[in-house]
Amino acid sequence: MELIVGKQLEVPKLSPPEAQNRFKLVFQNLIRVFTKPEHPLVLFLDDLQWADAASLQLMQLLLTDSNSQYLFLIGAYRDNEVNNAHPLLWSLEQIRKGKTVINHVSLSPLDLSTINQLLLETFKCSLEEVKPLAALILDKTDGNPFFVNEFLKSLYNDKILEFVSSQGRWRWNLKQIQARNLTDNVIELMAGKIQKLSTLTQQVLQRSACIGNQFELQTLAVVSEKSPKKTHAELREAILEGLVLPLSDNYKSIELDVPQPAAGLKVEYKFAHDRIQQAAYSLIPAEERQTVHRKIGQLLLQNTEPEKRAGKIFDIVNQLNLGIKLINKQSHKNELAQLNLIAGKKAKATAAYKSALNYFMVGVSLLSENSWQEQYELTLALYVKATEAAYLCTYFDKVDKYAEVVLQQANTLLDKVKVYEIKIQACKAQNQMLQAVKTALAVLKLLGVRFPEKPNKLNILLGFLSTKLALAGRGSARRRVT
Repeated sequence: MELIVGKQLEVPKLSPPEAQNRFKLVFQNLIRVFTKPEHPLVLFLDDLQWADAASLQLMQLLLTDSNSQYLFLIGAYRDNEVNNAHPLLWSLEQIRKGKTVINHVSLSPLDLSTINQLLLETFKCSLEEVKPLAALILDKTDGNPFFVNEFLKSLYNDKILEFVSSQGRWRWNLKQIQARNLTDNVIELMAGKIQKLSTLTQQVLQRSACIGNQFELQTLAVVSEKSPKKTHAELREAILEGLVLPLSDNYKSIELDVPQPAAGLKVEYKFAHDRIQQAAYSLIPAEERQTVHRKIGQLLLQNTEPEKRAGKIFDIVNQLNLGIKLINKQSHKNELAQLNLIAGKKAKATAAYKSALNYFMVGVSLLSENSWQEQYELTLALYVKATEAAYLCTYFDKVDKYAEVVLQQANTLLDKVKVYEIKIQACKAQNQMLQAVKTALAVLKLLGVRFPEKPNKLNILLGFLSTKLALAGRGSARRRVT
């Protein structure tokens, strides 16, 4: 965006709630740029059942913004993975309360008539011919659209369904299809399809699945311990089979053997369907998955320059955390705790407070019993940040839990002050104003500042005069500087 708006100044540092409000305001303003009567904006968000709390809050904010009237958001989710306690349903209810119109479109499985129509348009034959096949497909797939497509592809690949060129028509063997021992699980079907690929392609797909539904070639090359060109070559078979899709034409620079691709050129891919990613991941034996994730995390860490590590911190930490049970040395645990602290700070900076809290909590769990003596700065930082993130998530029981540890273990009063501030904010958030004042007075007393619990007129007058004198002193000093 700097190409359009120019280099921007560093924004002032604010308290977390203020920073979150600023982030929301700026994001709303950005979306408003694109939501005009002459060019409304349509956003499509898939797999909302996996959305984190911060994303759902942002979605809620955009849809309840009275000044944004030309935004149309389409969201898709699997209702069988969303129960009544799921945060998505709560967010939708809040959006509805904000007078935003919400329409639900339920996509049911394909019925027999729809599958008949699909086969008619595919095979260009009579209804009487496709009826038995359609009934069999419905029985085998329960009408799952993705499963129907993959089932037909598997029949074609196994030559049970084929095009007879001499007759110019499609033929299939119903008895063979009926007798075939086919799984009723989409992931197992896709896993079987992947297993027909070469060993190298299977391996690269498994590593890709560990990275995520979308991945970069450079990252995949690092975790494969091969060159980008060789990694792409191993992935090519999956691309030709339609299992993996390039996100742009940038991959052609690899295939054309361009000696020096443009600087910063990203070659990215995604799995054609999340079920394909799950199928590829399922091929990794369960007992080996932690080892694979740990190795991927270590390779990413070792091959990322320190100055670029912050940009890859989530990729690195997420992988290492999945292999956390394999870490035996306390020095390695301390290193991962430090990385979780960095990841938590970055998540908090983007208002993803629940994610931040999770990182801080993992970091705390990695500390040794005597970490307050051996890793004081790291331990203090993790506990303070965990206390703050818990407050921002309104998990007040966790605020008390982590704050109490700091107040008992911290070496100096100044190290405890930040936690006292959070406790005061937490009291205010719960409308416990008297407790907030009592805590503040207790901290000030520790700092050598005393306030009477029940100030009289003399106390108020003295306080007013001292404040006025202090302000006058600042003013004269400012004039002298000028």
